[in-house]
Amino acid sequence: MISEPRFFETFGAFLLTAMSKNALEQVRDTVVHLEETVDDLSETIADHITHGPKIVVLTEKVESLEMPLAEVVAQIEELKVDMQSTTNFFKEQMETFSDELILFKRAIRTTSSLTENRRVKVPEPKPFAGTRNAKE
Repeated sequence: MISEPRFFETFGAFLLTAMSKNALEQVRDTVVHLEETVDDLSETIADHITHGPKIVVLTEKVESLEMPLAEVVAQIEELKVDMQSTTNFFKEQMETFSDELILFKRAIRTTSSLTENRRVKVPEPKPFAGTRNAKE
C-alpha cells in the first residue's frame, strides 16, 4: 500500500497535470479565438478604409434626396386635397343633373299623356254604291 503522504503527492501531481492540460487547451482555444477576432477586425478596418469614402458619398446623396422627398410629399398632400375638392364638385354636379333628369322625365310623361287622351276623328269613306265612276 502507498503511504499517505506519497499518495497525496501523486494525486496532487496528477490533478495539476490534468488541470494544466485542460488549462492549456483553454488557453490555446482562447488564443485561436483572439487571433480570429483580430483577423476579422483587420478585415473590417480594411473595408472601412476602402469603402469609407463611398459610404460618406452615399450618405450625402441620401441626405440630399431627403429634402426633395419632403417637398414631393407636401405636393402630394396638396394634390390629394385638390382631388378631393374636385371629386366633391363632380358629385354635386351629378346630383344636380340627376334632379334635372327627373324633372325632364316628369315633363315628358305629362305631355305624352295629354296627347294620348285626345282622339282624332278620321272621316269614314262613303259606301260603294255599285257604279264604278271616279267622279263620285
